[in-house]
Amino acid sequence: QEFDNFKKDIEQEHQQFKNSNDSVFARFLKDSWEEFDVFYKEKPATPKPVIQPIFNKENIAPPSEIEITQPDSTQNKPDIPEPTEEEKPAKPYENGGRAMLDFDFYGLKNTFLNPGKLPDINRINAENITYYFEKTCNLPVIADLVNELRQTQQRLHLNDWGYYKLAQKIAQSIESQPNRQVLFTWVLMLKSGYNVKTGYTMDETFLLIPTSEEIYSNLYLTIKEVQYYIQSSRDLNKPIPQMMVHTNKYPESRNLSLKMNEVPLIGQIDSERNIKYKTDNLKVLTNKTLMEYFNDYPTCEMEVYFSTPFTDASQQQLDSFFAPKFEGKTEEQKVAVLLDFVQNAFDYKTDSAQFGKEKYLFADETLFYPFSDCEDRSILFSRLVKHYTSFDCVGLDFPTHVNTAICFGNKTEGAFIKVNNKNYTICDPTFANAPIGYLDSKYEKFQPKVIVIN
Repeated sequence: QEFDNFKKDIEQEHQQFKNSNDSVFARFLKDSWEEFDVFYKEKPATPKPVIQPIFNKENIAPPSEIEITQPDSTQNKPDIPEPTEEEKPAKPYENGGRAMLDFDFYGLKNTFLNPGKLPDINRINAENITYYFEKTCNLPVIADLVNELRQTQQRLHLNDWGYYKLAQKIAQSIESQPNRQVLFTWVLMLKSGYNVKTGYTMDETFLLIPTSEEIYSNLYLTIKEVQYYIQSSRDLNKPIPQMMVHTNKYPESRNLSLKMNEVPLIGQIDSERNIKYKTDNLKVLTNKTLMEYFNDYPTCEMEVYFSTPFTDASQQQLDSFFAPKFEGKTEEQKVAVLLDFVQNAFDYKTDSAQFGKEKYLFADETLFYPFSDCEDRSILFSRLVKHYTSFDCVGLDFPTHVNTAICFGNKTEGAFIKVNNKNYTICDPTFANAPIGYLDSKYEKFQPKVIVIN
């Protein structure tokens, strides 16, 4: 009983502290609005071969060494502290007869508390947006709703971006008016501890998200040297030259990370594809709903794609396929099998030809789509190497080509790159039939960017 009373007192003090944060934020919100210029950041399509290049023994590059320094191990880590106690999922609770909300999230039915009628605003300006925040954040149901969001995030293995999409879906299910959908998503994300902002023009509101990884092909603005990416389905032919945005930051908030340590568990719609490799056929069942989720993912730094694992289902199918091929082979021989597989089992086509734009593919997407190019194959190959061997692997981003390199532990024949005083042998998954150690001579003069793979 003493412990329960103590716990209750602590929770009350913590809630008072959070309410104080809301009060401080709201007090400065109304007077912190400034006008910012809006820019567009395109991911330029790099020149790539129209057809898949084929290895030519006569043109093989001599053994070469490229000196490069691997990024410090502390770089590129998302700026995300450990979740605070209020952010950790709590035990499920009874709804006590309160109204519930049912909606579909990428093929999964979900039930959340319905907060009921939310504040209305008839005109978009700083004063009315501040009023909306003050009235909404103090609703007792909001804390319960955020708690449900955190529980669902853990259950579905959602990263920060997945959490945002879930909050957005709830807002769209509750609010019928697009501007209020944005504002309610903003409140949910703030109360969840994320450093998001809202902005407005004469007749429209926008959610602005700062991320630990760079996003391309997106509108953005900069506040205090931090880039905020504008979430909007607006046609790019209708530019937003300027926008009013609040500059004050919600206390104890953080940027979103786009990295996925695990693939989300969402709805399942099977799609079968037959991948031909020499005399074998690999029948792969992929999830069309997951492809929809990936398609909604922003185009971002390549490291995110390299570091995202396969789904368990895809990995199990690949395990069955490679098991007989790996029997009795050394790890280096397994790499040779995997390299030949990626070089020859997938049809080549550039992103512009397949999608009409630059688009990186997660490993599962390369198993789904009919074509892939150099970065897609490098991502797929690196994930296979990471799973089936103990070798360290890095991606190599050349100006016009994406490649991989593997640290075999001892020097091998062919081209290699030095990363932190270790030799990483070039393995090119794009040049058909190219052996381990092959580097096309046109790339020897370039110093590639090293992509660290988690």
